[in-house]
Amino acid sequence: MSWFSDCLAQGMDTFIDATGESVTLSRASNTTSVTAVVVTSSDDVTDGKVSATNYWDREWLVKKTDYKIDGTVVEPQSADRITDSNGDVWEMMLRGRRPDVVPHAGGYAWIVRTKRIVSG
Repeated sequence: MSWFSDCLAQGMDTFIDATGESVTLSRASNTTSVTAVVVTSSDDVTDGKVSATNYWDREWLVKKTDYKIDGTVVEPQSADRITDSNGDVWEMMLRGRRPDVVPHAGGYAWIVRTKRIVSG
């Protein structure tokens, strides 16, 4: 890596640690606590108005080394869930492809796309 890439990676690591929130990651009955950062969030708009279902999409940034199920580092899968500090439950929407990754000082982080399925 170049010095510039190293600086960007270090900045990403600091960003995740400083702005992340503690969330619960779950797959079936296995859960773990991880730090995740909301990178985008939006509502579903129909005919220029917010839909009655208040449907939300959200992208999260999670360090690859922290993405564990039953103590083992795994790749995100459809139907994995994140429960945030407000009690909202978000389900992965991978659409048959791998999530994007970004570098940080400790390695890489997943950018996982989710939809809200339970409003806390």
